[in-house]
Amino acid sequence: MDRHTPSRRRASSWRTFAAALACGALAAPAAWSVEASVGEGSTPTLWRAVREDGRESLYLIGSVHLGRPEMLHFPAAVDAAYARADELVLEVDVEAMGLDGFGELTERYARIELPETLRDRISGEVVQQLARYLEMRGEPLAPYLSFEPWFLVTQIQAREAERIGLDPLYGVDRYFAQRAAGKKPVVGLESVESQIQVLAWLPAETQEALLVDTLEHVADTRDGTEGLVRAWQHGDDAEVERIVYRPMSDAPKLAVYYERMLFGRNESMTQRLASLSRDGKLRFVVVGAAHMVGERGIPSLLRDYGFRVERVAYAGSDAAARE
Repeated sequence: MDRHTPSRRRASSWRTFAAALACGALAAPAAWSVEASVGEGSTPTLWRAVREDGRESLYLIGSVHLGRPEMLHFPAAVDAAYARADELVLEVDVEAMGLDGFGELTERYARIELPETLRDRISGEVVQQLARYLEMRGEPLAPYLSFEPWFLVTQIQAREAERIGLDPLYGVDRYFAQRAAGKKPVVGLESVESQIQVLAWLPAETQEALLVDTLEHVADTRDGTEGLVRAWQHGDDAEVERIVYRPMSDAPKLAVYYERMLFGRNESMTQRLASLSRDGKLRFVVVGAAHMVGERGIPSLLRDYGFRVERVAYAGSDAAARE
């Protein structure tokens, strides 16, 4: 992770970073086939938003940005909603930036300018906590001292997800972006830089609290990434909400993180969706699962804009009863 890292390792780092920021679809193309995969498919919640005039406007589905091939089998209702849509809407326009762009943004926002290091950003106790985690993973501390705490959080989360078999190549947003390539217009609700700025501009104490929480729960299979993916895969929105908001209840210092990274972005993305909907087109929307749950999630906020929002029932399932 130093300034002279070989290009292959650097590209891998950028892909990990991209996945953590909901942009896994920017990783280099790979030959893979959903049809060839085996295992349990996914039945995530599919939302339908209808305008006041009764016209369908949006279909929305939560995304996990790292996954496994078998997860990319969806109910017929999901595929039908995507097929009918005029446009695909993602958090970020995945065509807008490549790996070089991620590198430039990381240098600008994530790297600590010398002579300061991570030791100037967090307490010695947390530095030691990070060092112990890295030692368990067989990595030295020194290269990590060059980066801001928020960036280390994204790296740890994404790498731990990959360690348990979750790959950005199989992220849900990447999957639909590839399906849309050359066939449907793709619209981004945010820019990569705006997402990074939210994290980079968090107060120092919030960044430290976020790193501590990440290190303390890094191997948590129930409340961590693995549990979140499992809940999303089965359409268990209540469990997704519990896992997403568990850190805020455990660590009050993270309130600022939630206001900026989730609630504030939920409001701006909802406003953008409402604005896009004025042209009468039908859109299929894929945003992170964390943005789809709770009283301040996008489906709830759309109701404030006059949409009738409902869950779509899958044939042979109890999806309608989850309303």
